[in-house]
Amino acid sequence: MRTWFASAIILVVLVVLASSTSSAQEQSLSVGSVEAAMSAAQRLRAGLTTWPDTALGVALINGTNYVFAANAWPNGTLGFISSDLNSPGLGLRRSGSSKKFGGRHQITQGKGRAFDHDYAAGGTVYYDAGSGILIHMYHGEYWYHAGTAIPFYAALGLAFSTDLGATWHKLGEVISPQVARAGNCNPDIGPGTLVPVGGYLYAYYTDIRTGCADNNDPAVARANISSVIAAARAGKPFTSGAGNLFQKYYNGNFNEPGVTDLANPQKGGGAFSSLWTKGGDGWPSSMTVSYDAYLQQYIAAYVGGWKSGHSGLYLRFSTDGIIWGAPTEVVKDNAAFYPTLLNTNGGDPNVLGSRFYLYYVSPFPNFSSNLALDRIQITSSGGITAPSVPTPSQAPAPTPSVTGSPTEH
Repeated sequence: MRTWFASAIILVVLVVLASSTSSAQEQSLSVGSVEAAMSAAQRLRAGLTTWPDTALGVALINGTNYVFAANAWPNGTLGFISSDLNSPGLGLRRSGSSKKFGGRHQITQGKGRAFDHDYAAGGTVYYDAGSGILIHMYHGEYWYHAGTAIPFYAALGLAFSTDLGATWHKLGEVISPQVARAGNCNPDIGPGTLVPVGGYLYAYYTDIRTGCADNNDPAVARANISSVIAAARAGKPFTSGAGNLFQKYYNGNFNEPGVTDLANPQKGGGAFSSLWTKGGDGWPSSMTVSYDAYLQQYIAAYVGGWKSGHSGLYLRFSTDGIIWGAPTEVVKDNAAFYPTLLNTNGGDPNVLGSRFYLYYVSPFPNFSSNLALDRIQITSSGGITAPSVPTPSQAPAPTPSVTGSPTEH
């Protein structure tokens, strides 16, 4: 039986952190034992029947944590407020002090051949304090055959809220896989993760090239925050022209459109460069990225090899958000899915420190009975107490290196 604070069984792993601009240094990580952040019973009592169906999105607003994630069926973004993420069940209770929202005011599914015709929900959010606008990137699906979820074509949409997530308004499709929607091609773009740095929102997701080979790759795109907020203020969906709000990273620059033609989004998106060469960690599904202010590193957490039957949760590190080090497996669980990196020690939950948590669901996808939201604590050493946050750079196109080496990307 899982308990909230299990007895500590510490696994120490030695990770080599490297970048294109500095020499490698050794970094020690201590990985704690599994804790149940939200048990299946707590989840079901709260009415979260098929939740979370994405990584978590958390925003600290006026001292309160707003927690979001997708519900699988009926699909939609569900959220709640939490004064303490370390409380059992993430602080979600039935009392009047704990507010849950979603349900009736969901992101509306699209009509006709819209990218979100059959599914519209997500987790990741960004709160703009100046305008009071909450930005939400969500996962949309178009099912090729009515009533049958697989195969589907997935893309990412943008929505906004002026009432802290109680009601969402769509802005439209912003990132599509490079491959076009045709021939039952089934690219799973994942839920996307928004990381605000240097006036931009960086969206980390998985992409797939033309030809529809079964090879989802880690990718990144970015949008100017002021342009995103301006679009939300205007309140008008993007319905025509080239998709230029988010630009994909390709060959050293952010110069490829998130959607090639918004009037015909089924044509797919621009080209992209894979952020790393996949080795033994396999398929980088459900990637989530956060910045660690103590290490001065970006950290990516993702599922490896889930399609091939070999699964676990992996971490990679990067000083610039573009070139990534070798993988380190931190969770050995072939039913673990939807990882989320969170700081629960005070301050911004999306900016990590010397101690942080990796949340995930298991056993996926068994929502109906015993699926729990678990977490492990990760402690690092050798960092810096007060660094600045480097902007993901427009680096030269990286040169492939030997798989598994410290400079693997």
